[in-house]
Amino acid sequence: MGQATSSQGTAPRQREPAGTGQLREIDLGPDATLHNIAQTEAATKRLETGEVKEMDSARRRTPRLGRDGKPWRPRKPRNSDDLKRDELVEAVLKEGNLGLYKAPEPTVQLTGPEADDFMAEQFQREYFETVQSNNVRRAPPGPPSFGKGDDRPKGPKLGGSRSARAAMRAQEEAAAAKKKKRR
Repeated sequence: MGQATSSQGTAPRQREPAGTGQLREIDLGPDATLHNIAQTEAATKRLETGEVKEMDSARRRTPRLGRDGKPWRPRKPRNSDDLKRDELVEAVLKEGNLGLYKAPEPTVQLTGPEADDFMAEQFQREYFETVQSNNVRRAPPGPPSFGKGDDRPKGPKLGGSRSARAAMRAQEEAAAAKKKKRR
């Protein structure tokens, strides 16, 4: 029960190459190779001449279906007014560029150790920029100011109307003023 054995004996089971990240190449024969070469050459010729390959008639007859199962309707073709409006929108967006975002730097196609060094330098530069921007500290707050602000009693209201509390506060202030005059 603890160990799985194959029907051939106790030999360990071989792993399939696809399970290890490798794929087997299967030879389809010389006909398939010639057919692939012919298709590749035809495609490069079409690319050079700018031809568009005609779709099969069977493919054209089958409509594409949407999510609801109904035939998909293609978008209406864009007319010149739409294109002019798009150009105006792009022009306005370019004018309104506030410089908040950096334009992506053109990528340099390097190979080998030069590419590794370039990418390492670029990563290090970006890393230090982000660390520096995150380490910006605010100035520490100053000492608390004990100004002569509100001398009203602080704490819970012990009842009575507002006018009664105001009269009591006025009496306390008058008493405190008398004490100061006596000194």
